[in-house]
Amino acid sequence: MSIKNAIKSGLVRGFSLPPARHLARKLASDSALIFMLHRFQDNDLAIKGHDPAFLRQCLEELRRQKYQLVSVDDIVNANLNGEVIKNAVAFTVDDGYLDHADIGGDAFSDYDCPATFYLISDFINDEYWPEDAKVKYLFESTRVKTINWQCGDLSLQTSLDGEHLRHSAAEAVVWAAKELSIEQMQLATISLAQALEVEIPAQAPSKYRPMSWDDARKLEKSGMRIGAHTCQHVTLSQEDDPSAHSEIMGSFDAIMRNVKNPSKVFCYPTGRTQDFNQRDIDILKQGDFSGAVSSAPGYFKFGDMNQMFTMPRMGMPDKLVDFRQYTCYPELFKSKIRSSIR
Repeated sequence: MSIKNAIKSGLVRGFSLPPARHLARKLASDSALIFMLHRFQDNDLAIKGHDPAFLRQCLEELRRQKYQLVSVDDIVNANLNGEVIKNAVAFTVDDGYLDHADIGGDAFSDYDCPATFYLISDFINDEYWPEDAKVKYLFESTRVKTINWQCGDLSLQTSLDGEHLRHSAAEAVVWAAKELSIEQMQLATISLAQALEVEIPAQAPSKYRPMSWDDARKLEKSGMRIGAHTCQHVTLSQEDDPSAHSEIMGSFDAIMRNVKNPSKVFCYPTGRTQDFNQRDIDILKQGDFSGAVSSAPGYFKFGDMNQMFTMPRMGMPDKLVDFRQYTCYPELFKSKIRSSIR
């Protein structure tokens, strides 16, 4: 174990002891923690993602230690009413893959945790599947051993002779493509498919299948919330005004048609601070949304109205020591110290 990890483990163990945990939770009672999840592990489909057994372990610990498991709408509504939900923890799951409903939904339901599932509406309609998923599929399927590819501002020159190299190449393209409009990304995906000598299926293959609207309704019936995540998972800051409006409101309209009580909290695709702007926030406010979650790390502070449309989320970790670093609040106090130094 490295010195850094040893210090972190010791710090978390200290905060986990009953006296320290009680004090930390009291000091952090005005802060809410929102976790962000994506794919769930499914060995039969070779999906690498969150281990459902670990998720259940975390939910069990939160219930045992009497955290309040709430939805992001609960957090927003409390803040609008000038209220505080002490020791609130919420979970969000982005995109709308089938494993979200089949695996994640069962875990959250078993622990009475009202997670919010954010859906890419054209994906759920089975009219489209996300460009980042297509890129991963292309690299998983290619037999090409090397690539020297360029399309606009995107380029890649590397060996693909091995699973690790193909995975790294896919991640590099996906990351760089966050700076593109959806039209540019679609053209790049077609170009990449030609370079890798792989045909893109019209519908997502089994590893990348979406949940259905029936699945979404079942999730809602079990206590989950369903929210909007655009029509085609675009980086909103890269879109023009009509496209941004259509992506946001078109997704929300589709969800309103298909579930009874859609979340009024939007989820920005990609979600970094540079991936959305004031125009998008204005569209949300005019469209009757009450808030929005980003992927910027941090805690939501009750009483701070400026955070309502930039709500921070923590990526769900895969180790218990990291999970406790968030839930026992040493990470919160570290961020407060950093802010005071600045």
